[in-house]
Amino acid sequence: MISRSKSCKNSECGTGKYTIPFCSEHNTDCQLSVINYQLSNINYKGTIIFNEPMKKHTSFRVGGPAEIFVAPETVDDTIKIIIWAKQKNIPCLTVGGGTNLLVKDEGIPGIVMVLTNIKEDITVERNNLDIVVTLTAGTKLQTLCHFAIKNGFAGLNFALGIPGTVGGAICMNAGTSIGSMEDIIHSVTVIISNGQIKEIRKEDIFFSYRQLRWADASLNDTSPVIIKCTLNLKYSGACNTGFTDLKQKDLNKNDLNQEDLNLTESGQLNLKNNLKTEADKIIKNRKKSQPAGTYSAGCFFKNPCFGENTKMNKTAGELIDLAGLKGATIGGAKISRHHANFIVNNGDATASNILALKTKVQKRVNNMFGIKLQPEVKILGGHQNA
Repeated sequence: MISRSKSCKNSECGTGKYTIPFCSEHNTDCQLSVINYQLSNINYKGTIIFNEPMKKHTSFRVGGPAEIFVAPETVDDTIKIIIWAKQKNIPCLTVGGGTNLLVKDEGIPGIVMVLTNIKEDITVERNNLDIVVTLTAGTKLQTLCHFAIKNGFAGLNFALGIPGTVGGAICMNAGTSIGSMEDIIHSVTVIISNGQIKEIRKEDIFFSYRQLRWADASLNDTSPVIIKCTLNLKYSGACNTGFTDLKQKDLNKNDLNQEDLNLTESGQLNLKNNLKTEADKIIKNRKKSQPAGTYSAGCFFKNPCFGENTKMNKTAGELIDLAGLKGATIGGAKISRHHANFIVNNGDATASNILALKTKVQKRVNNMFGIKLQPEVKILGGHQNA
């Protein structure tokens, strides 16, 4: 971990959280002071915290420190951090809301960057029944879901109840049995390692189960940072709300007569009610099937893929249940009795406890069924990220 040099003349150096610019009396022997001075010189104005415990930033509430934790407040600040990290050969990892992460007790070397301090911004373009929504990647996914319901935009109800940011959801191709992010993506805007901003359309992104890869192979090695995304949504249930008759018209009040306007407003009201009813049902079902009020990262393992000619067709949770592991514990980590694919932190777990329980599950399921469960949760830190 980065530490303050004994010879550093700055008495506040290494005392915790502060905002750049910070140190005028920098000492070249002190890493903390030098980093502060360098970031001040590039006019970085966001937050920087040294040796920040990642348990503060993950839904598991476990994890060792990030050497350098940064939270830029603008895209320009984000670019400055990315360029500076490349120049100094410091690894830079961007995370979303920390809801699908397990950080090892050893912590994460280098920079951890979050984009949640960048102001949320959602804009909408409408073309008949097609809705194009553009927003910042640090926007909370649930903020977007409720925005869509409020405005009568369909296509996002699959994401109801999924925590985290929109950018993180795209990177993990987050989803449920009724849909995933790849279904609604139009394009993303990214910052690549040299600081350039690039738009990447859906056809140049390879989505698969809970992951994505870029068609441009060079990007897969440099982990571009998603800063903005554009999604395709629709007015749902148009044929039931009166919108069918308006398909060929621009939904602009200047182009519609009073009868059309009444039909549109009535249809929108019905549509919003339909979406809200569906949303309430989805949330209710999620609450029934998933543990509430616990520290976890959601479903821990990916559901295995089975061939068409096999009799085995079980979810990861069902396999763990059949293996008799519901309620199993190691230290403060426990397999939820409510949903076997949830590993929960009872309050005093360490990342090592959770990893040990993960290994126990994998070995038991493999021994009993010949199936190797793979983590859906991203495991970071130590000497290797998985």
